[in-house]
Amino acid sequence: MSKTSSLKISHPEILGGISGFLCFIGAFLPWVTASIVHVDGVDGDGKFTLLFSLIALGLLYLGINRTKKNWTNMGIILMGVLIAFIGLNVSNNIAAIETTSSFVATKVGTGTYLTIVGGIGLVFSALWNQKLESKKKSSLICWACRKKIPHDEQYHEWGDGAIICNDCFKIYEQDEDKILAKIEEYEKNKDLK
Repeated sequence: MSKTSSLKISHPEILGGISGFLCFIGAFLPWVTASIVHVDGVDGDGKFTLLFSLIALGLLYLGINRTKKNWTNMGIILMGVLIAFIGLNVSNNIAAIETTSSFVATKVGTGTYLTIVGGIGLVFSALWNQKLESKKKSSLICWACRKKIPHDEQYHEWGDGAIICNDCFKIYEQDEDKILAKIEEYEKNKDLK
């Protein structure tokens, strides 16, 4: 029997990591280009998106492999909304300059686009992760004793994806043969029915 897995990263968490990284990189890239001059994100509002992306990545790290991810998902959504809002605000301001000024050719830089996409990606990844977590918790059944695991009870995931309740995990920690006997008993009773 295998030990409890040490680290499982879901697809939404991978998307969240990529999105947070896009926001981080976007802060250092040009947000505004005017002829031959450009302004990097960290020279302005990019300082905030840089900070928010680091907070989102920190929350993502804290949420990986935790049974209760609600607060980390909510924090990531908040950071993603703030980042996307700042990026869209900068983009709208640059668009206003483009239409009012005929002397300076200003354009939205690549950093602004990365920031907006990364912020939206953070929000999407956290919502996706929240949906997977709620779906997962609604149908948790212990692999060893076949009892339904309550939503608020801690559980353990094994390397092959099996989920066991806290009681069975404690039995396994004390004596591996007891848990194997419990599983065999279940299989035998299942065959008799």
